[in-house]
Amino acid sequence: MKFKKSLITTLVGMSLLGGNIALAEEQPNLVIFYVDDLGYGDLANYGHPILKTPNIDKLAAAGIKYTQYYSPAPLCSPSRAGMLTGRTDEV
Repeated sequence: MKFKKSLITTLVGMSLLGGNIALAEEQPNLVIFYVDDLGYGDLANYGHPILKTPNIDKLAAAGIKYTQYYSPAPLCSPSRAGMLTGRTDEV
């Protein structure tokens, strides 16, 4: 009898918790282009008059464009490592 009560209580509790999981908000997708030697105005959506970047333009139109970023290091490898780990080369 005690086992049946605990089983029923567990099943009811799990069904209530499962409803909350289904109602959770969907997390947004995040795409970061981290490119060597690409300046601020080197993409069409940032105003380059000659280059055509239609797919990047579509992504930028559907999302958020960040216009300011400070690199953690002046070289490629340490700046990529800083971007991925959130750490800088400071001791």
